[in-house]
Amino acid sequence: MGRKPGHESSELPATRGGVVEIRSLVPSDPFAGLSPRFGDDTKVLFVVEGPKAVAVRRHISVRTLLRQFREGGRSLTRVRQECRADLVAALLGSGVPVAGVARAIGLSGPQALGRFVRACFGRTATELRAEIRRRAVRTS
Repeated sequence: MGRKPGHESSELPATRGGVVEIRSLVPSDPFAGLSPRFGDDTKVLFVVEGPKAVAVRRHISVRTLLRQFREGGRSLTRVRQECRADLVAALLGSGVPVAGVARAIGLSGPQALGRFVRACFGRTATELRAEIRRRAVRTS
């Protein structure tokens, strides 16, 4: 409550010194362990519209969704941060401009995205984009 993205470093996945490792996010499934499984469109829905929209799509209550997260050892904040980080990595890796990425995940602009990326990944958005592309080249 009242916390800003990036200030929940203890809530972020696979951290090393408070920084999320890219390999832990691409690919990942913030909804792992829940059934039925949903794809990337649910991540977008979760980030943009919140847990209520996901619960409606799953035909369950928000309390049930939150309970499922807790039973899986994950909090709502952590899942939302994972979804945002996944979307940021995917959008930057596909060449979407920084301002477009910020709008897509519901941030106020490039500066807010920069703070989010630095808090999650420990680098700038441009550095993250370059790293994702390097890794994509190495794996193909």
